[in-house]
Amino acid sequence: MAERLVTFETDGAIGIVTLRRPEKFNALDIPMLRALEAALDDAEAADGVRVVLICGEGKGFCAGGDVEAWAEMSAADFQVHWVRYGHRVFDRLARLRQPTIAVLAGHALGGGLELAAACDLRVAETQVKLGFP
Repeated sequence: MAERLVTFETDGAIGIVTLRRPEKFNALDIPMLRALEAALDDAEAADGVRVVLICGEGKGFCAGGDVEAWAEMSAADFQVHWVRYGHRVFDRLARLRQPTIAVLAGHALGGGLELAAACDLRVAETQVKLGFP
């Protein structure tokens, strides 16, 4: 894939993990979770990074799970590949050695709000929409 779904960059001692699927409001699917896990590995391994920001590209932080991707899964696959793996990636974020800050803009819904909750701190624009469907 030419474009990365999640990127990790540094700006001095700040690591920045960015969800890059703005056409879907950064909705999470399995490839996105894999990319997030890889970006978290990069963040933890980065020398000199003292804090990690989690951001969403475009008009929203994260709309949660990609419902269209779920529809293609059987109930058993959903449980194993989505629920368990998703929790493992979010736990990875919660255990990152650096403090993490969710930078909330637009919407943080469902799994997107869970992603923000896995961070140590959250900062939000005044018009942010938070919710669990």
